[in-house]
Amino acid sequence: MYRLFRHYVPGMVVAAVIGDVLVIVGATVTAWHFGWWVGQSPLWPKVMSLTGMIVCGLYVSELYDARRIVAQRELGARLLLGLLGGGTLAAALGFALPVLRFGRLAFIEILL
Repeated sequence: MYRLFRHYVPGMVVAAVIGDVLVIVGATVTAWHFGWWVGQSPLWPKVMSLTGMIVCGLYVSELYDARRIVAQRELGARLLLGLLGGGTLAAALGFALPVLRFGRLAFIEILL
């Protein structure tokens, strides 16, 4: 248990968040190295906003609740809803701010 802002957070939750961030950053960098169009602006602000939106979507779908035990179907449904919600937020933010916009193929590859 880690103490974070006067709250105790299980180590498994911290490891899950760090793992999710590493997977999202790795997927984005992989899309950039494969040559998919990721936009004209710098890459790292896009990576940070996409990571924040997807982690927020996963948090809202309650995937980081360490005390919940769920079946595989429910876990898959929650994961799909979290990714689709976070991806939709990131796409809307990219539409509103062209600096944070990804190309279609890069965005699909990152989400898959």
